[in-house]
Amino acid sequence: GTVSYRTYLGGGEYFAGIIAEIAGRVRVEKCTNYGTINGVQCVGGVYGGRIVSGLSNYNITQTSNFGFVRGEKYVGGIAGHFSNNETINNSFNAGNITGETNVGGIVGLGKACNANNCYNIGIVSYGIMGGNIVGSDDVLWGGASFENCYYSSTPANNNYGCAGIFENNVLEPDGFIAKTS
Repeated sequence: GTVSYRTYLGGGEYFAGIIAEIAGRVRVEKCTNYGTINGVQCVGGVYGGRIVSGLSNYNITQTSNFGFVRGEKYVGGIAGHFSNNETINNSFNAGNITGETNVGGIVGLGKACNANNCYNIGIVSYGIMGGNIVGSDDVLWGGASFENCYYSSTPANNNYGCAGIFENNVLEPDGFIAKTS
């Protein structure tokens, strides 16, 4: 595992407290970010993400973010942009997350990915689209699956609870998000 207290202030893509961008099959385990992360696109407390499609099969397990994360789009407490069979397990965000669009407490934008047993207790602030768990899932890529994930705070914008846009899932009023069959 890794613990990061670094502050990243930049004006570009792929900024994160632990790993900015990944290509290939990777496991990220027992990592924590306490630093401030500031970028433009694909910004995350633990993992930034990647826009380019390709082979991926990432597994992020037992990670956490306590730092302030800020960006314009694809901004998340754990991952900014998450796709292509990537999985987040047993992770949480306690930091404040802010951005313009696709801003989430766990994942900013999810494409064909999974998150299990995750929670957000940080405040999520956004301009156009965001949510306490996921900012948006991209149904054109097969959507995203979030199971046993919950949040405990009201979004700063007070517009959405769990998700900005989310397909094929039931958003529970008590802050839980449960997968439908």
